[in-house]
Amino acid sequence: MNKKIKIFFLVILASQLFNVTGQCLLTKEIQDTTLLNLSVIEIEEKNEAYLILVLYEDSYFTIVSLKNKIDLNKCNITLETGKTYQFLTTRYFKKDMIPWSISLEVKIDSVTIYVPMKGLNVFTTPNLNGLCYSKPK
Repeated sequence: MNKKIKIFFLVILASQLFNVTGQCLLTKEIQDTTLLNLSVIEIEEKNEAYLILVLYEDSYFTIVSLKNKIDLNKCNITLETGKTYQFLTTRYFKKDMIPWSISLEVKIDSVTIYVPMKGLNVFTTPNLNGLCYSKPK
C-alpha cells in the first residue's frame, strides 16, 4: 500500500478516535471550581494580563490574572516562581485538553487574552489580583 494512502487512513482513524476542537484534543470533563495546591513554574507578562504556568500533581495548567493598578510593594504576598500556593480555581474550558502548539482566546472582564496552550487548561482564580496573592477563605 502506498505511503500516502496509509497516512490518509491513519488521519481518518485518529479523527474518529478523538474529538478535535481548535487543534486541541479534548479529554475528560472535570469539576468547575476546585481548591488546589499549585506550584508556580513560570510567570509571563502579556499586555493586559499575567500568564502563570503552574504544576498540579503531574500536569501543567495556566492561570490568567489581569494586571491591576495595585502597587506590588503594598501586597501582603506577591506571587513568586518556585513556590506553592493554595488557589480556588475555576477552569475556563469545560474539558481539559492535550496541549498543542496554539494559542486560545480567553475573555475575562471583556479583556481578550491569547493564551499559548502550555498546559491542559486555563484557570481563573479569585485569589489573585495581578500578582498579589490572597489566601482562600
